[in-house]
Amino acid sequence: MPYWTLAYKNVTVRFLSNDDFPEQANQRAATELTQALAVGDLRYPIAARYPLEEIAEAHEAAALSGGGRVVLDLPGGAS
Repeated sequence: MPYWTLAYKNVTVRFLSNDDFPEQANQRAATELTQALAVGDLRYPIAARYPLEEIAEAHEAAALSGGGRVVLDLPGGAS
């Protein structure tokens, strides 16, 4: 995670740590998410994708999006 690169661009990244939950809850969540993915019930609608270089356009699209997420593709293949 290129922290300083993102910080200088005022990007906010929020992480949810599984350390805050009991291990039994983590195992149950992993099992249920895996099952949902396997049967095709885990969907996340994407309205548009942009390369990081077009972050301003992505921001504008996110403000106008009416039913899907706007995704930034980061260098190196992560998104």
